[in-house]
Amino acid sequence: MRVEMIQNSAISFSICIYNKYDKLEGLLEALASKFKVKVVDEVSLYTIRHFDKPAINFIKNRDAKVLLEQRTLKTAQFVIKDN
Repeated sequence: MRVEMIQNSAISFSICIYNKYDKLEGLLEALASKFKVKVVDEVSLYTIRHFDKPAINFIKNRDAKVLLEQRTLKTAQFVIKDN
């Protein structure tokens, strides 16, 4: 299972996983025994390298909800849930 995006804070841990081999259920069961687990299915991950303001606006102005956004100096990533 490949982790596409990860974000940590003091009280939460968020990851975006590509479930190519359908092994996510087993992982969720193992994690749910010790942690509160929430799953959001049917999302898209967009990665923009060397982004600019028009590229960011193109993603944010869609008819969709931005669930998670990360930016570095050269890369922006968005997890999007379509309406």
